[in-house]
Amino acid sequence: MALAIGSVFKIQTRRSAPAHYFVVLSGPDLDGRYLFASLTDARHVPYNTDKWHAFSVVGNYVLAKESAVAIQYLELESEQWLESRSPAEAGIASPDVVTRFRCNLLWFQAFLKPAIRRHWQLHRAAWDPDCGPRP
Repeated sequence: MALAIGSVFKIQTRRSAPAHYFVVLSGPDLDGRYLFASLTDARHVPYNTDKWHAFSVVGNYVLAKESAVAIQYLELESEQWLESRSPAEAGIASPDVVTRFRCNLLWFQAFLKPAIRRHWQLHRAAWDPDCGPRP
């Protein structure tokens, strides 16, 4: 499976939950880990003021309800982690979608897990200039 920035995969995260679309936000680090991000029902992340609605993350898939980047579920994992979840390739997100996901790391950095924060800090010089003020 080829992973590239912007690759989108549909993953079943929990047996009882609906599948989520995960977007690859970074290439592999020195340990072979990629940064994966997903959206969730906006009610689950009340602090995230960047609401996505009727928005196409990839292809013909349009969000059915108000969603937000699931900061608490950002994953810094290997390709094997992804493969172990039997992902369905969904396509490639546009550069604007990748940028919006990445900007959420800046806007809501107080909620990042330590490993995610360290990874973001390595990339922020390149990622942050594309971000405007927090919505």
